[in-house]
Amino acid sequence: AGRVVGRVPLGGAARHLSLDRATRHAIVALGNKAERIAVVDVRTPARLKLLRRFAPPFLAHDVGVPTGRRLWVTSGDSRELSLYERGRVVALLRADAPPQHVTFHRGRAYVTSGDDGRLRVHSAATGRLLGSSRVPVGSFNVQHAYGGRILIPSLSQGTLCIADARGHVLRTVRVARSSHDACFVISA
Repeated sequence: AGRVVGRVPLGGAARHLSLDRATRHAIVALGNKAERIAVVDVRTPARLKLLRRFAPPFLAHDVGVPTGRRLWVTSGDSRELSLYERGRVVALLRADAPPQHVTFHRGRAYVTSGDDGRLRVHSAATGRLLGSSRVPVGSFNVQHAYGGRILIPSLSQGTLCIADARGHVLRTVRVARSSHDACFVISA
């Protein structure tokens, strides 16, 4: 119905978040260059519970949890990504310029760096780099879409890139002066 049913103070500005469907915990980066990440129990929306906060090995930007997999944390200040399992860093990966964003589809992680104009495709389970593609500079955000497509809008170029599941850019369309986020809508 679009009404607020619960609130919980996190000790910082909630910026990017992801839902761990297995545990029903929301993982929240507390800022654009977050010193802390919050873990919130959302099983009962009227009684949200802050479980803990932790410090990533760099200032965090985006967080993501592929279904039943590791937590991915992108950076707001360095060329790194971190993968967590059971609350511990299990891998630090090389990345392009911060800030990076991440989304997932069928066992793959898609990571963008808008300042470098790069989309990297990784194994979501291991972090192994599977490939990369050039995208317009300013392509900070990334979103998985219907049919295995990946949407990559460019904040500074006003374009929308559509990539396939391998990360290969299929089409780039100019949509506006600036394009921040994108989603795919299926009409009935």
